[in-house]
Amino acid sequence: MARFEFHDENAEAAERLERTTNMLQMGMRGFGIALMIIGAVVMLRVMYEGWALYRHPERIGYFVTAIEQGTNLDQVTFNRPDEATGLNQSNAPPFRIAYFAAWIIVILLLLLVCRLALGAIRTGTDLAMHDARMRAFVKLLAQQGYTIHGPLSAPSRMDPPGRKPD
Repeated sequence: MARFEFHDENAEAAERLERTTNMLQMGMRGFGIALMIIGAVVMLRVMYEGWALYRHPERIGYFVTAIEQGTNLDQVTFNRPDEATGLNQSNAPPFRIAYFAAWIIVILLLLLVCRLALGAIRTGTDLAMHDARMRAFVKLLAQQGYTIHGPLSAPSRMDPPGRKPD
């Protein structure tokens, strides 16, 4: 008996396409996992920095000097000349607006970095778990169809509008 082997060129192309698709999916999953890890590391660093600022509040001094040099906020607000004498008030209390502005700016910056890290974690999770979420979505749709129409009784397009499926 003769045996024939059929070489289907479309089957080879489909196999190459499947391999390429699998490689790209694995690459995207790897990128997603890396993005999740980077986001988690950034989040931990922000938490440690916030804790370090709590323990050592003098570290805010770098921001205070930068704000004071850039805006002269303390000089503008407290060293105003007296209207009656025209002299500067040098006996004003050592209240520094730049110190409070620095704390507000640092807290807002830490919150911004946290938000970016959470976005990286979420995006990485979406990339890494794409297939699992898609499967869960299809399973949910199948369960909804089962509860609405019953087992294997979904109406087809060929049924007339008034006819109920068997």
